[in-house]
Amino acid sequence: MSSGCPVVVEQDTLRQPTRVALVGRAIAEHVCKRLGVTWRAMPIVAGHDVLALAAIVPATLPLVLSCAGLSHIPKAFTKPEDLVAGFKVLVEWLHWRMHGAVDRRARRSASRAGAPPIQT
Repeated sequence: MSSGCPVVVEQDTLRQPTRVALVGRAIAEHVCKRLGVTWRAMPIVAGHDVLALAAIVPATLPLVLSCAGLSHIPKAFTKPEDLVAGFKVLVEWLHWRMHGAVDRRARRSASRAGAPPIQT
């Protein structure tokens, strides 16, 4: 249903792909491998809050890809089992970040990625 209101879209900033905190990424990689969940590191271009946060604090954006790569549209669909896997990764990742439960494998992974040492 159209309301008859005109919409003008203007680009006010052009964002460069942003890398998130290497420590958070290393922990996410380790958690995904431990849980048997496929993962990959991706640059972030969309206007997520994590871009603003990453400028001032270590930030990570875990995401679960939708089928056919579609997102933010009505046709986007994510399989329930993928959502459950993403939730499990998020819960364990948060636990590790909150309690410093990082083992040697995550430390080595972070070190190889060029991150500062992970503190436990």
